[in-house]
Amino acid sequence: TFMTGFTVYVLGAVVMLIHWTWTDPLAIIVSAVGCIVFVEGLMIMTVPGPLFAFSRRLIAIQKPISMIAAICGLLLIALGLTGHADPAAL
Repeated sequence: TFMTGFTVYVLGAVVMLIHWTWTDPLAIIVSAVGCIVFVEGLMIMTVPGPLFAFSRRLIAIQKPISMIAAICGLLLIALGLTGHADPAAL
């Protein structure tokens, strides 16, 4: 548990160090995700119980959450590769 939390914490810190840009919507999303991952890693290392209890409740709706995550990921990849942060520009 601690090693997983530490890995997530380091990944969040790397994103925050490399990409601390709050200028356009796409950059804000990337920076915010880095901050969220950083805090999640810190929580896994320090107080994993509440986070895991919350995760267990999400198992019942795992498929819709995975579909939403996949769609958001594909959208962010498309926006990043095209250089357009405006979804209407696609």
